[in-house]
Amino acid sequence: RAGLVARGKQNGLGDDETADNGVWTASLVLAEADIAADNVVVTGITVYDNAGNQNSYLLSTDSADMDLSRPSVMIVVDDTELNIGDTSLVTFTFSESVVGSFSNDDFPTIDVGSLSAVTDEGSGTVWTATYAPFEDVQLDLANLIEVDLSLVSDLVGNIGLETVSSNNFEVDTLAPTVISAEAQDANNDGIIDEIELVMSEDFAENI
Repeated sequence: RAGLVARGKQNGLGDDETADNGVWTASLVLAEADIAADNVVVTGITVYDNAGNQNSYLLSTDSADMDLSRPSVMIVVDDTELNIGDTSLVTFTFSESVVGSFSNDDFPTIDVGSLSAVTDEGSGTVWTATYAPFEDVQLDLANLIEVDLSLVSDLVGNIGLETVSSNNFEVDTLAPTVISAEAQDANNDGIIDEIELVMSEDFAENI
């Protein structure tokens, strides 16, 4: 039985796919490695007849309209030092439009906070949301927002790869408290000279 091999993978040709002039047709599933500059398809094939005679060819096509690129993304958290009452704009910039695919279900990690619904800024490639840290978070120096690109696809269905992380940001939303206060009379004259406070956290300067 005649057939065709492309990059070592069998793609059998049935009798109903041949015409009177001996022309056979088959479908090739392309990989990214088959695509050269300007969307020119380059692939090696081997054809063989019923007797096992075969020949190999390197084929290329004219420029074609195709998309084998997977979507990628860059995530930027604007405010990298979030304190009590702060929120931050988060921008997701994709390599191509992901309209109809990208949503808040695609975040495996949102550290010590929550994210508003993502909003398409109009092109399908730039999306924004607002990050709000949780209350009473003691200084946390290492935080990220992550997108699982395996849940995101472009307009033709190409699915992304891996999980992408934002830049690091710090969160400190725990208000300092006074643990103890001690009045001190340094001169033993009945007059309070100073009050010593023990606080719940260190301060960069005297208070």
